[in-house]
Amino acid sequence: MWYLMSELSFVLPDSLWHPSSVAARATLFGVPFTPIATSRVLEVDCADGGNLLSIAASLPESTCVGVSGSATGAESGRALAEAAGLGHVTILTDLNDIEGSFDYIFLRNQFSRIDPAQRSELIASYRDRLSEHGILIVDLVCQPGWGYLEPIREQLRYHTRNIADPHEKMLAGRQFLAALAQSIPNGLELYRAMAESEWKSSMNVPDANFALEYFSDDLHPCYFREFNEALTGAGMQYLCELSIGSMKINQFPQALGAILPENHGLADSEQYLDFATNRTRRNSLLCRDSVVVDRAIKIENSSPLYFSVLGLPDDPNKVFAEEETVLNGPGGASVTIKTKAGKAALLTMSLNFPKRFSLPELFSAVEQKLGELTDEDKSYITETIVACAVLDIVQIDANEGNSCFELSDRPVAAPLVRAQLATGQLPYLSSLQHRSIGYDQVAAALLTLLDGTNGRDALVGKIKEMIASGDLSVTKDGEATTDEEVIAQAAEQRADAFLTGFLSSGLISA
Repeated sequence: MWYLMSELSFVLPDSLWHPSSVAARATLFGVPFTPIATSRVLEVDCADGGNLLSIAASLPESTCVGVSGSATGAESGRALAEAAGLGHVTILTDLNDIEGSFDYIFLRNQFSRIDPAQRSELIASYRDRLSEHGILIVDLVCQPGWGYLEPIREQLRYHTRNIADPHEKMLAGRQFLAALAQSIPNGLELYRAMAESEWKSSMNVPDANFALEYFSDDLHPCYFREFNEALTGAGMQYLCELSIGSMKINQFPQALGAILPENHGLADSEQYLDFATNRTRRNSLLCRDSVVVDRAIKIENSSPLYFSVLGLPDDPNKVFAEEETVLNGPGGASVTIKTKAGKAALLTMSLNFPKRFSLPELFSAVEQKLGELTDEDKSYITETIVACAVLDIVQIDANEGNSCFELSDRPVAAPLVRAQLATGQLPYLSSLQHRSIGYDQVAAALLTLLDGTNGRDALVGKIKEMIASGDLSVTKDGEATTDEEVIAQAAEQRADAFLTGFLSSGLISA
């Protein structure tokens, strides 16, 4: 009954589109979640299962079901799942074959394609498949922002009008958008700013969504009030966004707040915020309307969560020495860190990424740097971490993950990574952090060796072979060299650098 995209056959893993990330966001708003390890996950429009297989690889006791609109993509996904030993993954091509209820349902590319009159029916059909505290994640295209982009959409459609292959069409559209953003002359600042903004934001939009938004003939962008009406009619309620920072919590525009209708509710707040930010897209979390939600985030809700930081913008020593440090979130909002304890907590997470810290673990790690913490210090650290999580500076998860943090003598690349390398068909590898990692010929050759039987010496030897064959080069004083001692030293350095990179990128499982 509902739409499935069939044009594009793969979807990249995304750290936000994972049950651990979703559950953490629900927890901040006081909504209980089903244990992540044994959760049941459904992804609709999963293409080749790129996101779903990565979830399954990180949750070996879960049940993961995908529905793909691409027969080719589904077949590739099933073959990859078998090669990676992911027997708890099922990829179907017919929505009617779905059985049972699910704790997390990822609903891709449907809400904005469905006839507006059927929106509530669509949501209700998936509500019926949710467990008691299940979360439904829906992506949608929003007004008023999308209305401003309609001229750009028409330009992309014109530029790609003679391209039949959907993948080539998508790539040509992205190339055109990048070229347009860099070609608008002075004097057209508003137009240029709009094109540049969309070009940059679209880099984070999955290919299937990009194709839907720019090339679909049945796109139906909607206002939040219309979205909320569809939810109400389906017995569901809005919870939050995958990107909490986009919600501008505690930073609602003062001028708009002063003129909002008296006794306004969530729908008005979100709608007026969309007006102020010219929002074009949402990735929204929904739950049953019977679930009690804390709209004001409480610090105590963070106690069961895990926290990590991919990187901080300043030199750690400089940050630690400064009296106050201002950190900016991706949405433009900022938080000021005023104490050494708060900064030490952030730096500890940054320097130990990808480790996810519970609050007790973080307190203990900070005490190793600063000495015993007072209750006030611990309270400030918690407030700081939650504030940074709300601004998308700190990553939050509901489980500690399964990343490897130390190299053994004979490292092992993750099973899904090895299966992906064996096929050689994907432009990325799935990390244990649920991210897509690009790779080159050298990385592929070295990762293939990491099967538990080879150590650092094997990688050094492989690099020497690639230097000898001309696939790699070594220079001395700016010129290529055949000096064996220089080559040997360079091979060892590169092997160490690759191993460190594989570990921090989440490509090694043991």
